[in-house]
Amino acid sequence: MTVAFLLWLIFAPFKRLGSLTSQRWHSLLQSCWARGLAVGGKYTIGLRWHVDGVECLRKTGPLIVLARHGSQGDALLTAALLSAEGWRLRFILKQQLLGDPCLDIVGHRIPNYFVDRDSLDNKNELENISELATGLAEDEALVIFPEGTRFSERKLSRAVTALSKTAPSRVQAAQSLTSVLPVRTAGTLAVLAKSSADVVILNHVGIRDISSVKELQASVPLPTMLKFRLWRTPRAELSKEWTEDQTVQWLDSQWAIVDDWVTANQQSASSETRH
Repeated sequence: MTVAFLLWLIFAPFKRLGSLTSQRWHSLLQSCWARGLAVGGKYTIGLRWHVDGVECLRKTGPLIVLARHGSQGDALLTAALLSAEGWRLRFILKQQLLGDPCLDIVGHRIPNYFVDRDSLDNKNELENISELATGLAEDEALVIFPEGTRFSERKLSRAVTALSKTAPSRVQAAQSLTSVLPVRTAGTLAVLAKSSADVVILNHVGIRDISSVKELQASVPLPTMLKFRLWRTPRAELSKEWTEDQTVQWLDSQWAIVDDWVTANQQSASSETRH
Protein backbone atom coordinates (compact mmCIF):
# COMPACT_ATOMS: atom_id res chain seq x y z
CA MET A 1 0.00 0.00 0.00
CA THR A 2 2.90 2.34 0.74
CA VAL A 3 4.48 1.68 -2.65
CA ALA A 4 1.09 2.16 -4.35
CA PHE A 5 0.85 5.56 -2.64
CA LEU A 6 4.35 6.50 -3.81
CA LEU A 7 3.45 5.49 -7.37
CA TRP A 8 0.35 7.65 -7.12
CA LEU A 9 2.52 10.60 -6.09
CA ILE A 10 4.75 10.01 -9.12
CA PHE A 11 2.08 9.56 -11.79
CA ALA A 12 -1.20 11.13 -10.61
CA PRO A 13 -0.14 14.82 -10.49
CA PHE A 14 0.78 14.63 -14.18
CA LYS A 15 -2.39 12.70 -15.05
CA ARG A 16 -0.28 9.73 -16.16
CA LEU A 17 -1.73 7.09 -13.80
CA GLY A 18 -3.18 5.28 -16.81
CA SER A 19 -0.01 5.49 -18.91
CA LEU A 20 1.88 2.42 -20.08
CA THR A 21 4.84 3.33 -17.84
CA SER A 22 2.52 3.52 -14.82
CA GLN A 23 0.90 0.20 -15.74
CA ARG A 24 4.30 -1.48 -16.01
CA TRP A 25 5.33 -0.22 -12.57
CA HIS A 26 2.03 -1.30 -11.04
CA SER A 27 2.32 -4.71 -12.74
CA LEU A 28 5.77 -5.05 -11.19
CA LEU A 29 4.27 -4.18 -7.81
CA GLN A 30 1.57 -6.81 -8.35
CA SER A 31 4.24 -9.36 -9.24
CA CYS A 32 6.35 -8.59 -6.16
CA TRP A 33 3.26 -8.75 -3.94
CA ALA A 34 2.06 -12.11 -5.29
CA ARG A 35 5.53 -13.68 -5.34
CA GLY A 36 6.31 -12.31 -1.89
CA LEU A 37 3.18 -13.91 -0.45
CA ALA A 38 4.03 -17.19 -2.17
CA VAL A 39 7.54 -17.13 -0.67
CA GLY A 40 6.03 -16.29 2.71
CA GLY A 41 3.74 -19.29 2.33
CA LYS A 42 6.79 -21.50 1.93
CA TYR A 43 7.95 -20.64 5.44
CA THR A 44 4.58 -20.37 7.17
CA ILE A 45 2.31 -23.09 5.76
CA GLY A 46 4.81 -25.28 3.91
CA LEU A 47 3.77 -24.13 0.44
CA ARG A 48 5.74 -25.99 -2.26
CA TRP A 49 5.03 -26.56 -5.91
CA HIS A 50 6.22 -28.28 -9.05
CA VAL A 51 5.35 -27.13 -12.57
CA ASP A 52 5.13 -29.26 -15.72
CA GLY A 53 5.02 -27.46 -19.04
CA VAL A 54 6.38 -24.10 -17.87
CA GLU A 55 8.37 -23.86 -21.11
CA CYS A 56 5.14 -22.98 -22.93
CA LEU A 57 5.28 -19.61 -21.15
CA ARG A 58 8.73 -18.85 -22.54
CA LYS A 59 7.57 -17.86 -26.00
CA THR A 60 6.26 -14.52 -27.16
CA GLY A 61 2.64 -13.72 -26.50
CA PRO A 62 0.10 -12.48 -25.92
CA LEU A 63 -1.77 -15.23 -24.06
CA ILE A 64 -5.24 -16.10 -22.89
CA VAL A 65 -4.90 -18.28 -19.77
CA LEU A 66 -7.79 -20.56 -18.83
CA ALA A 67 -7.10 -21.46 -15.21
CA ARG A 68 -8.73 -24.13 -13.11
CA HIS A 69 -10.52 -22.74 -10.04
CA GLY A 70 -9.82 -25.11 -7.15
CA SER A 71 -9.32 -22.98 -4.03
CA GLN A 72 -9.35 -19.48 -2.55
CA GLY A 73 -5.65 -19.05 -3.42
CA ASP A 74 -5.92 -19.60 -7.17
CA ALA A 75 -5.55 -15.97 -8.25
CA LEU A 76 -2.52 -15.44 -6.02
CA LEU A 77 -0.78 -18.64 -7.15
CA THR A 78 -1.54 -17.92 -10.80
CA ALA A 79 -0.16 -14.39 -10.46
CA ALA A 80 3.00 -15.66 -8.73
CA LEU A 81 3.62 -18.36 -11.35
CA LEU A 82 2.98 -16.26 -14.47
CA SER A 83 4.66 -13.07 -13.28
CA ALA A 84 7.79 -15.06 -12.38
CA GLU A 85 8.03 -15.82 -16.12
CA GLY A 86 7.84 -12.15 -17.00
CA TRP A 87 4.16 -11.78 -17.92
CA ARG A 88 2.10 -8.69 -17.19
CA LEU A 89 -1.36 -9.87 -16.17
CA ARG A 90 -4.93 -8.88 -16.77
CA PHE A 91 -7.38 -10.70 -14.51
CA ILE A 92 -11.11 -11.35 -14.70
CA LEU A 93 -12.09 -11.74 -11.05
CA LYS A 94 -15.21 -11.59 -8.91
CA GLN A 95 -16.15 -8.20 -7.49
CA GLN A 96 -16.11 -9.49 -3.90
CA LEU A 97 -12.29 -9.54 -3.98
CA LEU A 98 -12.30 -5.75 -3.93
CA GLY A 99 -12.61 -6.06 -0.15
CA ASP A 100 -8.82 -6.47 -0.22
CA PRO A 101 -7.41 -2.92 -0.52
CA CYS A 102 -4.35 -4.17 -2.44
CA LEU A 103 -6.57 -5.68 -5.13
CA ASP A 104 -8.90 -2.69 -5.10
CA ILE A 105 -6.32 0.08 -5.44
CA VAL A 106 -3.65 -1.56 -7.61
CA GLY A 107 -6.22 -3.71 -9.43
CA HIS A 108 -7.91 -0.58 -10.78
CA ARG A 109 -4.66 1.00 -11.96
CA ILE A 110 -3.83 -1.83 -14.35
CA PRO A 111 -6.24 -3.49 -16.79
CA ASN A 112 -8.45 -5.89 -14.84
CA TYR A 113 -12.18 -6.48 -14.66
CA PHE A 114 -14.09 -7.35 -11.52
CA VAL A 115 -17.26 -9.18 -12.46
CA ASP A 116 -20.51 -8.47 -10.66
CA ARG A 117 -21.86 -12.00 -10.46
CA ASP A 118 -25.20 -10.68 -9.16
CA SER A 119 -25.70 -8.34 -12.10
CA LEU A 120 -28.94 -8.68 -14.00
CA ASP A 121 -27.29 -7.17 -17.10
CA ASN A 122 -25.22 -10.05 -18.44
CA LYS A 123 -24.72 -8.17 -21.72
CA ASN A 124 -22.92 -5.31 -19.98
CA GLU A 125 -20.64 -7.72 -18.09
CA LEU A 126 -19.71 -9.52 -21.32
CA GLU A 127 -19.00 -6.22 -23.09
CA ASN A 128 -16.60 -5.24 -20.32
CA ILE A 129 -14.89 -8.64 -20.44
CA SER A 130 -14.54 -8.31 -24.21
CA GLU A 131 -13.01 -4.86 -23.82
CA LEU A 132 -10.38 -6.26 -21.44
CA ALA A 133 -9.30 -8.77 -24.10
CA THR A 134 -8.54 -6.09 -26.70
CA GLY A 135 -5.08 -4.66 -27.24
CA LEU A 136 -3.06 -7.31 -25.40
CA ALA A 137 0.67 -6.61 -25.73
CA GLU A 138 3.23 -9.35 -26.43
CA ASP A 139 4.18 -9.54 -22.74
CA GLU A 140 0.59 -9.63 -21.48
CA ALA A 141 -1.59 -12.57 -20.44
CA LEU A 142 -5.29 -12.36 -19.73
CA VAL A 143 -6.37 -14.79 -16.99
CA ILE A 144 -9.92 -16.08 -16.70
CA PHE A 145 -11.31 -18.87 -14.49
CA PRO A 146 -13.82 -20.50 -16.88
CA GLU A 147 -15.61 -22.55 -14.22
CA GLY A 148 -16.69 -19.33 -12.51
CA THR A 149 -16.58 -20.82 -9.02
CA ARG A 150 -14.82 -23.48 -6.99
CA PHE A 151 -15.71 -27.15 -7.44
CA SER A 152 -18.08 -29.18 -5.30
CA GLU A 153 -20.19 -32.20 -6.20
CA ARG A 154 -23.31 -30.19 -5.44
CA LYS A 155 -22.26 -27.42 -7.84
CA LEU A 156 -21.45 -30.00 -10.51
CA SER A 157 -24.92 -31.52 -10.18
CA ARG A 158 -26.52 -28.07 -10.44
CA ALA A 159 -24.41 -27.23 -13.49
CA VAL A 160 -25.52 -30.41 -15.27
CA THR A 161 -29.16 -29.62 -14.47
CA ALA A 162 -28.76 -26.08 -15.80
CA LEU A 163 -27.12 -27.29 -19.02
CA SER A 164 -29.97 -29.73 -19.62
CA LYS A 165 -32.18 -26.66 -20.03
CA THR A 166 -29.81 -24.20 -21.71
CA ALA A 167 -27.40 -26.38 -23.72
CA PRO A 168 -28.56 -30.02 -23.93
CA SER A 169 -25.75 -30.89 -26.35
CA ARG A 170 -23.21 -30.28 -23.57
CA VAL A 171 -24.85 -32.46 -20.91
CA GLN A 172 -22.97 -35.64 -21.81
CA ALA A 173 -19.60 -33.87 -21.57
CA ALA A 174 -20.57 -32.31 -18.25
CA GLN A 175 -21.80 -35.62 -16.82
CA SER A 176 -18.43 -37.21 -17.54
CA LEU A 177 -16.64 -34.73 -15.23
CA THR A 178 -15.79 -35.82 -11.70
CA SER A 179 -13.34 -33.25 -10.27
CA VAL A 180 -13.99 -29.95 -12.08
CA LEU A 181 -16.99 -27.94 -13.19
CA PRO A 182 -17.96 -27.47 -16.84
CA VAL A 183 -16.82 -24.29 -18.52
CA ARG A 184 -19.18 -21.35 -18.34
CA THR A 185 -18.74 -20.44 -21.94
CA ALA A 186 -20.08 -16.87 -22.21
CA GLY A 187 -17.08 -15.07 -20.73
CA THR A 188 -14.51 -17.36 -22.36
CA LEU A 189 -16.12 -17.00 -25.80
CA ALA A 190 -16.22 -13.22 -25.35
CA VAL A 191 -12.48 -13.19 -24.66
CA LEU A 192 -11.64 -15.51 -27.58
CA ALA A 193 -13.73 -13.42 -29.95
CA LYS A 194 -11.78 -10.25 -29.20
CA SER A 195 -8.21 -11.60 -29.20
CA SER A 196 -6.11 -13.80 -31.46
CA ALA A 197 -3.78 -14.76 -28.59
CA ASP A 198 -2.60 -18.33 -28.02
CA VAL A 199 -4.49 -20.23 -25.34
CA VAL A 200 -2.79 -21.71 -22.27
CA ILE A 201 -4.57 -24.15 -19.97
CA LEU A 202 -3.35 -23.79 -16.37
CA ASN A 203 -4.23 -26.80 -14.24
CA HIS A 204 -3.28 -27.55 -10.65
CA VAL A 205 -3.95 -29.74 -7.63
CA GLY A 206 -2.76 -29.63 -4.06
CA ILE A 207 -4.81 -26.96 -2.31
CA ARG A 208 -8.40 -27.78 -1.60
CA ASP A 209 -11.26 -25.41 -0.86
CA ILE A 210 -11.17 -24.38 2.81
CA SER A 211 -14.43 -23.15 4.32
CA SER A 212 -13.56 -22.59 8.00
CA VAL A 213 -10.74 -21.63 10.36
CA LYS A 214 -10.85 -25.16 11.76
CA GLU A 215 -10.24 -26.65 8.30
CA LEU A 216 -7.41 -24.18 7.76
CA GLN A 217 -5.72 -25.21 11.00
CA ALA A 218 -6.07 -28.88 10.07
CA SER A 219 -4.51 -28.23 6.65
CA VAL A 220 -1.35 -26.51 7.91
CA PRO A 221 1.38 -27.33 7.16
CA LEU A 222 0.28 -28.39 3.70
CA PRO A 223 0.77 -32.17 3.52
CA THR A 224 1.48 -32.38 -0.22
CA MET A 225 3.32 -30.44 -2.88
CA LEU A 226 1.20 -28.45 -5.31
CA LYS A 227 1.37 -29.69 -8.88
CA PHE A 228 0.83 -27.44 -11.86
CA ARG A 229 0.47 -28.50 -15.47
CA LEU A 230 0.35 -26.11 -18.40
CA TRP A 231 -0.12 -26.62 -22.11
CA ARG A 232 -0.39 -24.11 -24.93
CA THR A 233 -2.55 -24.20 -28.03
CA PRO A 234 -1.47 -21.92 -30.89
CA ARG A 235 -4.40 -19.83 -31.98
CA ALA A 236 -3.99 -21.08 -35.54
CA GLU A 237 -5.30 -24.45 -34.33
CA LEU A 238 -8.63 -22.84 -33.44
CA SER A 239 -10.08 -22.33 -36.89
CA LYS A 240 -11.58 -18.95 -37.71
CA GLU A 241 -14.22 -20.91 -39.61
CA TRP A 242 -15.47 -22.66 -36.47
CA THR A 243 -18.98 -21.95 -35.33
CA GLU A 244 -19.59 -21.04 -31.71
CA ASP A 245 -20.75 -24.62 -31.07
CA GLN A 246 -17.48 -26.02 -32.46
CA THR A 247 -15.46 -23.70 -30.20
CA VAL A 248 -17.51 -24.85 -27.21
CA GLN A 249 -16.84 -28.48 -28.17
CA TRP A 250 -13.11 -27.70 -28.18
CA LEU A 251 -13.36 -26.07 -24.76
CA ASP A 252 -15.23 -29.10 -23.40
CA SER A 253 -12.59 -31.46 -24.83
CA GLN A 254 -9.82 -29.44 -23.14
CA TRP A 255 -11.68 -29.42 -19.85
CA ALA A 256 -12.08 -33.20 -20.05
CA ILE A 257 -8.26 -33.38 -20.10
CA VAL A 258 -8.18 -31.04 -17.10
CA ASP A 259 -10.62 -33.28 -15.26
CA ASP A 260 -8.70 -36.49 -15.98
CA TRP A 261 -5.45 -34.94 -14.76
CA VAL A 262 -7.02 -33.49 -11.60
CA THR A 263 -8.71 -36.78 -10.74
CA ALA A 264 -5.52 -38.82 -11.23
CA ASN A 265 -3.31 -36.41 -9.31
CA GLN A 266 -5.76 -35.87 -6.47
CA GLN A 267 -5.84 -39.64 -5.96
CA SER A 268 -2.05 -39.73 -6.04
CA ALA A 269 -1.81 -36.89 -3.50
CA SER A 270 -4.29 -38.64 -1.17
CA SER A 271 -2.24 -41.83 -1.35
CA GLU A 272 0.97 -39.91 -0.55
CA THR A 273 -0.69 -38.22 2.43
CA ARG A 274 -1.88 -41.53 3.90
CA HIS A 275 1.63 -42.94 3.63
